[in-house]
Formats: sequence, structure tokens, C-alpha cells
Amino acid sequence: MAPAPPSARRSAKEFSTYFVPPVEFLGDYLELIAAIEDTAAHLKIPVAIEGYSPPYDPRIPVIKVTPDPGVIEVNVQPSGSWIEMVDNTTCLYELARQTRLGTEKFMLDGRHSGTGGAITS
Repeated sequence: MAPAPPSARRSAKEFSTYFVPPVEFLGDYLELIAAIEDTAAHLKIPVAIEGYSPPYDPRIPVIKVTPDPGVIEVNVQPSGSWIEMVDNTTCLYELARQTRLGTEKFMLDGRHSGTGGAITS
């Protein structure tokens, strides 16, 4: 069997991973991310960014997804208005539905026992 032409060969590593260290200020974090993006564009490689989140800044909306046993916990930023909360909740529930996730709660024998969707602020 003839070897594949160079254009069809794939390497085991098709992207580069960058670990972001903790930074104190949002501006420093954004500069670091911009440098990673510029480097990736120059090298024409996709990147995966791991490591620390940006430092807290009220201008950045946050959604945190935490896997727990049998549950996926989703925390969203506080809403500035009722309409924003409705939009966030509607979008979150629709995205969950598209991935076949739901807020129903079942007992061990399979009986429906309510909802697991809790909205708190």
C-alpha cells in the first residue's frame, strides 16, 4: 500500500493547548488571550485554552457549568432586568433540550417526582 500524500497526512496533535495562569486584572487577561489568538492565527493552528478564568469583572457575563453525580449544575450571572432573566432562562432551557437534557426529577423506581430546575438569585 502506498503512503498517503503529505497533504492527506494528519499529525497526532492538530491543535495547541495553552495554560492561562492566574492574573489579577482583566486587562492583563485580555492581552494574554489576544496574544494567544494572534499567535494561533499566524501559525494557522487552532488552540484550546485551559487554566484560570478571567478575574472577576462585572462587565463580563458568566455562566458556570459544573458536573455533579447525576446532575449538571449551571450557574448564570445575576440579571439586570426581568426580561434579561427570562431571555437567559429560555435560552438555557432550549440549549439543554437540544442536547436531550431536562429538568425532570425521577425516583429510583422511575416515577416522576417533580422538577430539578431551581431558579435562585
